[in-house]
Amino acid sequence: MTESNLVYNERLKALAGMFHNLAVASVTGGVVLPLINANSGADTNLTFFVTIPVGMVLALFFGFWGQIMLKDLQG
Repeated sequence: MTESNLVYNERLKALAGMFHNLAVASVTGGVVLPLINANSGADTNLTFFVTIPVGMVLALFFGFWGQIMLKDLQG
């Protein structure tokens, strides 16, 4: 038995929402927290310069795929 368009759309929106939440978590964990740590007077090391680009790439990846999922909604 196949699922209706409504069920498919709701499942897809839930999955896309999860990907958007992962994008926000990537920005928070990979970009904002290292910036807060660097501006608090702590000693900045090499991980500061690595985590920010990685966090931005992960956020773009998750945000992009969340939008691609929403494109596939059925009418």
